[in-house]
Amino acid sequence: MIEAQANALRLPIHFFENTWNDYERLYIQNLKSLTKDYDVNASVFGDIDIELHRAWEEKVSDAVNLKPILPIWKQPKKQLVLDIVDYGIEAIVVSCNATLGHDFFRKNGR
Repeated sequence: MIEAQANALRLPIHFFENTWNDYERLYIQNLKSLTKDYDVNASVFGDIDIELHRAWEEKVSDAVNLKPILPIWKQPKKQLVLDIVDYGIEAIVVSCNATLGHDFFRKNGR
């Protein structure tokens, strides 16, 4: 799925082997490698509200002199879902909490 998205956008994509024990070190190492191959100055993350994730993303970005960008940080989750539907973005829902429920879109006119 990720590879198809990159191909549709005509963007390069790289996959790297990793382990839980060395995840952060190898993540930073791979980011450094990518910044040598591409003219990038920022890293983009899709986290919404988990402070520990944001702290880690800022940490690894800082380690390679990239500006961390979190465009949907602290955005209302329900509105994000509605926006995705309104923009016509096709998505596969892999989990759904009781707040949304199975008839969420029907109740919201979508």
